[in-house]
Amino acid sequence: MTTEYTKKPWLAVAKAQENVSYPLDVAEMHAIKGYSLIKAWRIYLNKTQKEMAEAMHITQGAFSQIEKSDHNQAETVERVAKALGILPEQLVL
Repeated sequence: MTTEYTKKPWLAVAKAQENVSYPLDVAEMHAIKGYSLIKAWRIYLNKTQKEMAEAMHITQGAFSQIEKSDHNQAETVERVAKALGILPEQLVL
């Protein structure tokens, strides 16, 4: 079945982000300091890279690479969001 979202996948993303919010501190870290949203959320939630890595069952070095990347796969974003206790949509703009 073809839906409006399969014809225009960007519409599904826009619709999903309609109700997504970000704390001001996260937005400032991202916009002003240039931090990735993953890093900004991690700092905002007072978590270390080691704690995140342990929650995701990966090494701290692997998490560091995820945090620096602008091109994480959807599954990775979902795993990070789960470890942070936030919505995956809050890790993308």
